[in-house]
Amino acid sequence: MPTIAPDIRSGRRDCAASPVAASARVIFCGDSPNDAPMSAHFPNACDVANVRDFSDRLEAAPAWIASARGGEGFSGIVGVILSARAAARRSERCS
Repeated sequence: MPTIAPDIRSGRRDCAASPVAASARVIFCGDSPNDAPMSAHFPNACDVANVRDFSDRLEAAPAWIASARGGEGFSGIVGVILSARAAARRSERCS
């Protein structure tokens, strides 16, 4: 059985201890109307551009929609997250 990295384990503990606070740390990525409940729950929800095809049927909109569809859109979302994370780490080192 594979081991779980310590940061994942602590993340699970954090989520269990305070699900509301944890929801602000989670980024959900969707692509269709059935993902609307997750978009409503997670303030940092993102969707790929496919979701625009269903904009008239979304019960809850995500905070951000990628400019590309499918896997390319997901890759774009990941790229934005990793860039922001790298910038935050650079800023911490300069402080």
